[in-house]
Amino acid sequence: MKILYVIVSVTCFIFSACIPSYSSGVSSPDGKIKLSFSLTNDKQMTYQVTVNDTLEIIMAKGGGQAITFIPAS
Repeated sequence: MKILYVIVSVTCFIFSACIPSYSSGVSSPDGKIKLSFSLTNDKQMTYQVTVNDTLEIIMAKGGGQAITFIPAS
């Protein structure tokens, strides 16, 4: 259920962003789950998910291909 929440949040955030920025993020109401977005120098978007301040997932979109999910551990 938490992963579904994260995926829906990522999708909504990506489609609702009107102005590009270099770093941004959202968190759950209790602050336990945080989702961070970054734009690299070569204009690639990356995402990070932390749960209780522990990095859980790193996501990167590479070369216009599908999103790659990289477990943090």
